[in-house]
Amino acid sequence: MSTPPAIRSIPAAYDAGERAEYEALRGGCGIDRIAPRALADLTGEAALAVPAAFRFRLYAPGPGDVRAAVLLNDAGLLTATATVIRLPGRLVLDCSNRTAHLALGMPEEAFAQDDPIVRMRLRGPELASVLGAEPPAPGGRLLDLAFGGSRVVVCGTGPDRAAVYCAPSGAARCWDALVAAGAVPVGSTALETVRLEDAEPCLERDFTQPQQPACAGLGEFAPTDDTRVLVAIEHEGPMALAQGTLRVAGREVGELRVGARSVQRAGRAIALATVDRALAAPGTAVDVDAGERILAGAVTKRAALPVGSAAPNY
Repeated sequence: MSTPPAIRSIPAAYDAGERAEYEALRGGCGIDRIAPRALADLTGEAALAVPAAFRFRLYAPGPGDVRAAVLLNDAGLLTATATVIRLPGRLVLDCSNRTAHLALGMPEEAFAQDDPIVRMRLRGPELASVLGAEPPAPGGRLLDLAFGGSRVVVCGTGPDRAAVYCAPSGAARCWDALVAAGAVPVGSTALETVRLEDAEPCLERDFTQPQQPACAGLGEFAPTDDTRVLVAIEHEGPMALAQGTLRVAGREVGELRVGARSVQRAGRAIALATVDRALAAPGTAVDVDAGERILAGAVTKRAALPVGSAAPNY
């Protein structure tokens, strides 16, 4: 199934269905959508000024052409994320958060493009087969690939994942070529299941207010009050919960941040939640107070970006 270029929304599932999409992300390769991006294309002094405003995740080892970055406010709280891509003689800032634009002192015109760029994201262990080439390492990029006749920039954004940037005029052909090569279109349900199972935060979607870095699972970026940390949990109930309080022996120990119905396990739900640091070990039992019910659950993983990830705004 193809999708038109410049589509902002993403369906819950495409034609293959939730289970097949989930299995593609875990055992094959999924492609999620064509999304327009707010990119600032910077050169000279403008490019030199940008890195100083961000805290970057360090790569050990790995190239630094694609970098995850976060922006902290004056109180040291996490306010925005971005992906910074280094091209020959240029620095491209992929950041759609207007709060970050203001904090950087960059006018909106800096992100206005005569020829806007779109992005498609690929994820799964069969990424190399779909690309027809060895994928760039996390933090690396490839400049010499083309799909459907459209030249692209492929950025390594984590283990078994990549972001493909191209002009909107060739986006539909590029999408069709990647799907023909084996990429399975995946919708929001499968994507959310996988990222929550892997305990991967998405700052701009999961949090609406500035956060302590540890509470957003991004404590490596900056000093932080880690009294509470972000974890993945699984709990009873087939429905995702928008809110809920975590309790142990009736005592409040945390709160839900974002939840999703599990594609993998019927009758269960998964979520990211902040919890007292002493309770963050996998297997720790926690109850979810959903108001009318108390749902039994357990911590499954401490939340953090994958080592080498370059996409905190996944």
